[in-house]
Amino acid sequence: MRALPLMLALLVGCPPPTPTAPEPDADADTDADTDSDTDADTDADSDADTDADSDADTDADTDADTDADSDADTDADSDADTDADSDADTDADSDADTDADTDADTDADSDADTDADTDADTDADTDADTDADTDADTDADTDADTDADTDADTDADTDTDADTDTSGGGTTIYDVQQGLVAPGAVVALEGVVVTGVAFDGFWVQEEAGGEWSGLFVFMDVGWARDVAVGDRVDVIGEVKEYFDLTEIDGTAASGITITPVGTGAPLAPEPLVSTDLSEAWEGVLVTVADAWITVPDLGFGEMQLGDAAGTFVVDDHMHGWAGFPGDALEAFDSVTGVVGHNFGAYKIEPRTAADLDTAGPVRIFEVQQEVFTPNDLIELEPAVVTGLGSNGLFVQRGAGWYSGLFVYLGNNWRTTWGEVLPGDTVAVSGLYTEFDGLSELHVPNAGVDGAFAVVGTEALPSPWITTPTDIAAYGEQLESVLVEVQDVTVASSDLGFGEWSVTDGTSTVLVDDFLHTSVLLSSRPPGREVRRIRGPLNHTFGAFKIEPRSEADAMPALDLTASPVAATPYHLQQSDVVEGTTVTLTGVATGLGRDGLFLQAGTGGERSGIWVFLGDGWQSTWTVARNDIVIVTGLYDEYFGVSEVDVTASPSGSVTSFVPAGPVTPVHVRAGTLAGPTAEPWEGVVVEVRDVHVTSVAASSFQVGDDVGPDDGRVSSFLSTWSGFPPAVDDTFTSIAGPLHYTSVYQVAPRDDADLVP
Repeated sequence: MRALPLMLALLVGCPPPTPTAPEPDADADTDADTDSDTDADTDADSDADTDADSDADTDADTDADTDADSDADTDADSDADTDADSDADTDADSDADTDADTDADTDADSDADTDADTDADTDADTDADTDADTDADTDADTDADTDADTDADTDADTDTDADTDTSGGGTTIYDVQQGLVAPGAVVALEGVVVTGVAFDGFWVQEEAGGEWSGLFVFMDVGWARDVAVGDRVDVIGEVKEYFDLTEIDGTAASGITITPVGTGAPLAPEPLVSTDLSEAWEGVLVTVADAWITVPDLGFGEMQLGDAAGTFVVDDHMHGWAGFPGDALEAFDSVTGVVGHNFGAYKIEPRTAADLDTAGPVRIFEVQQEVFTPNDLIELEPAVVTGLGSNGLFVQRGAGWYSGLFVYLGNNWRTTWGEVLPGDTVAVSGLYTEFDGLSELHVPNAGVDGAFAVVGTEALPSPWITTPTDIAAYGEQLESVLVEVQDVTVASSDLGFGEWSVTDGTSTVLVDDFLHTSVLLSSRPPGREVRRIRGPLNHTFGAFKIEPRSEADAMPALDLTASPVAATPYHLQQSDVVEGTTVTLTGVATGLGRDGLFLQAGTGGERSGIWVFLGDGWQSTWTVARNDIVIVTGLYDEYFGVSEVDVTASPSGSVTSFVPAGPVTPVHVRAGTLAGPTAEPWEGVVVEVRDVHVTSVAASSFQVGDDVGPDDGRVSSFLSTWSGFPPAVDDTFTSIAGPLHYTSVYQVAPRDDADLVP
């Protein structure tokens, strides 16, 4: 079962606010009130403001207005202006005129009132300065009439107030997105809300929302990320069009200014359908409900989804997966993100795992991005096992950031849960826990608070190629993910507790023995070159550590200038040596054939075996017994898909055998693993399938299955003909072992009857 579903507030956004128009100011007076109002104000107007002012008010407004009004009147003009002028003057011009100027205005105010006052103001203006001023007074009078009345009003009543304030005005995102601001202009956005943060900038939106309300602020790669979703900020910067994406250039060269002005609740996304995605919604936080995957991986971190209206693309600009670890037709309750634009298309950019609300089991990246609360009981999506430890295992779905997780099963977990192998697909339910900084699913007891089962097999994900420097920066994102660092050197050879470290010259990363104790790199003086270190990225005691799983995961570098090159099967099976190179290998002879032998090195595991071609009748030249330690020199070759060392093709080819080393322990693998690309890592390795039944029989081989995954395991008589051949369909075997060889298909090659246990 899933934890409580994530709730996305689908709040319908308001359309962009229309700029507030000034009150009509009933007189025709359409002037912007820019009059310098330089009237001498010589009218007697002894505050009764007795001027008949019967002028048609043809806008010269030459009314006697006899008040001398010699007051400086620099004030906000809150004067009671007790003159009779009781005109209704319904214009917005209700200015508090906050000037202290509370004078009764008894001044003679003999000004000629020569202010341009070009307002049409054709009203009769018959007021005896009690004028009802019924004039239409339609003057724009755009001031919210909060005018500070900056008129000099030096009592010459010069009253130069332009009165042009626009009632709260500054540039808005609506203005920028609708083309009212030209690219290259510097704008000041006030109180916009951060809706998403990316590696190279952040998205902002007007709080009122709606179309044209969002915008990207470009800050360049590696910026400080000092804003968060929900922050309110003022932004000053240059408007640019970057491949049709409207943005504010926030680079240092542009002189960007970002001023935090507060925090608040994150904005709710605008509910859309796929066909709504367009220029009008660029930069806006949106959500699409009831969508499903139509193309899981478009490349470049994108996938295609569909809804009832059509299809759309989801991109990884903010949410860092590498391709989506999903399958076609997989469903989402909703997909949320900011609408971005690149490569000619509008795309939804989720910000975190919470923006991808999946139907059904929980995805690993949801757990890693803390969508859930510790102790939530979670039913996890089926995931592939990448590494086995003493108290649990690492699982992964997909590759890249946030794709791995540790599953804690307890000490001696195999007695409870049975055998689990790398490549197994497991279904897990357990409690989400943060243990010493490691996110994990805790599955301690069957039937109590967790469940665990193997449900199939699949190919292991490819390691995420990274560096110690990137791990230092992005370790949290890569936690429990199968990673690989290449071409590094040993920094510290022994840090205690089975740990050592490697460096890329800038940063170091620890290597730990939680999953495997390396033999090939047991001698690792500082400065020694290492070809690769691979394994799940663990976190213990406050540090990230790579956990190699086998010898193949911890490989020393080769001296490719030597002749022959001292290599291992691990190097050859991973193409560290080019074909045609003469090499020398040391290992154990695990199986003897008519024209060669299988050789296996180290402590086994993936890529530890190889076929050595010796030619027909080789036993008359070299004496080798099974389990002997052997040194061979020959030419590395890929022969019809088989990696081999051809001793006959090298002038210096040789075989030297020593005392037996003891039998190599077979590696337990699933029958279904031994077909296709999942089999290739086991080529030449002694493997074992268990509890299998015969599904088909051919002339010199038969096929088996083990009820976990497909029935694709093949068994051949390449090294020995089983005395009980041919078996019958549905015959069962407790185990079948032998080196895995390749002739068109991969097949287990038992060496004698002891390798087939009914």
